[in-house]
Amino acid sequence: MIRNERGVTLIETIIAAGILGIVCAGMIATVSLMATQREQTVAVQSRVLAVANLINDIRVRPEHYVKNYSSSSVLTDTILDVPNLPIAVSPDYIGPVKDCPNCPSRMGYVIRPLPGLDGIFVVTVRYAEVRGSKAGTVEDYEFLVVPK
Repeated sequence: MIRNERGVTLIETIIAAGILGIVCAGMIATVSLMATQREQTVAVQSRVLAVANLINDIRVRPEHYVKNYSSSSVLTDTILDVPNLPIAVSPDYIGPVKDCPNCPSRMGYVIRPLPGLDGIFVVTVRYAEVRGSKAGTVEDYEFLVVPK
């Protein structure tokens, strides 16, 4: 009797299907991780862009930002208290909080004179996450401005 040995046995098929399942599960986990990292990157880029734009605007035209001028540290703390931050920030919006009450981030700033150095000001920009996985995160950025 001659045996035909062509073809694949049931055991080989089951092993191949198991290996394929493991590979697919790894690919799905990788794609999911990449999507999460992309969301985090977009959030960081949004924050950096918003803060950089505000800093550049204040450096170029500090006289337009005098409304948040304060020489008092108590007033500075009040202005920069997270619920009082006036600028709403999301990946596609930067503007007044009243126009985007559900934006995930808030931003505000205060300009203070540098004691003992006339004409030099310290600008503090506060960026706070108020919604999402990073809610409660607050970052302060400080820089000096010398008006022209």
